[in-house]
Amino acid sequence: MAAKDGKPPAPKGLKTPVYTPEQLKGWTDEQLKTVLARAREKAPEIAALIEAEIADRPLFNAGKARPRRADGTGDPSLETQIARKIADLAHDIARSFDLSEAAATKLSEGVKGFKAHKALGSDGLAKTGGLKKEGKAQISRLTSYRVREEIVALEAILLKGANADALRYFVRAPKAKMPRGLPLADVMPELAGTDAAKAVAHFIAYEDFDEAAKHYRELIAQLAPARG
Repeated sequence: MAAKDGKPPAPKGLKTPVYTPEQLKGWTDEQLKTVLARAREKAPEIAALIEAEIADRPLFNAGKARPRRADGTGDPSLETQIARKIADLAHDIARSFDLSEAAATKLSEGVKGFKAHKALGSDGLAKTGGLKKEGKAQISRLTSYRVREEIVALEAILLKGANADALRYFVRAPKAKMPRGLPLADVMPELAGTDAAKAVAHFIAYEDFDEAAKHYRELIAQLAPARG
């Protein structure tokens, strides 16, 4: 049974296969890796379910599981929901386009100082954005892709002190890729003067996630190599 806060049930025991595929879809990459390590020895039925879920995540972070620090800011349930929604989008896009750092690096040969972007955070959820780290937003979660000098991103932003209905999904792209967009400070004047507003890019804000996701997918299609 899911907890009241919407988080997946904590993996307390592995004596019987009590987890379902539906429950595992709500787990982060970190949770899957942590339980899989024990399940392979003690509960092969659970291990099989976990491995099936991992196989369905093209962007799964296969690195060593690391404990995460508790985050007491913002609304955890809303932020987690958004982080998972963006991660699901990134996985879905990755089934059609190669978003790997290796592919982006190969396409960017000759670009001095190039560093590919990870699509998701180490836990398999959407990355935490700079506005959250700077304390200017309750929620700042994103996925992004870089190839050569071009960066595109989809970021959910809810400024500090704002109500949940003020949440917006921002799609970022170079001006040439998004001529109808505007600099971030024009789209969200509250951010004028921040590091985020210094980005040489255009932004469009959406209230509807699906509309933002469609736009982001179209941008990725222009930059990332399609899978065969």
